Amino acid sequence: MLVAVCGLACEVCKLLRDNACEMCGCVPGTDERVREKQRRMEAELGSICTILECASKKKVDFCFKCPEFPCESFYAHEMPEKYASPGMKYKPFPYRREFLDRFKAEKETSC
Repeated sequence: MLVAVCGLACEVCKLLRDNACEMCGCVPGTDERVREKQRRMEAELGSICTILECASKKKVDFCFKCPEFPCESFYAHEMPEKYASPGMKYKPFPYRREFLDRFKAEKETSC
């Protein structure tokens, strides 16, 4: 099973399921193929993955390992519009705002 940098199993990602992801899934933020994945995403999807870019800059393999998770990258990230179903909101993507807010609140109270 492939796991994307954001923590989503690639097999359940709408982009991969709809054959919109020609990259066969994501890579960890510390992977040497990040630049190539980002270049291909921009060419094929029209934009880069801001979550992957953030993880790469912070040198974390998966976002859940980052002390700042969930950061603004998750709240601002959205599915490329041309792959979103008509009338559906895919922002934030891949997780709903309620999940991110609950995760953040749990994290703050457990520290």
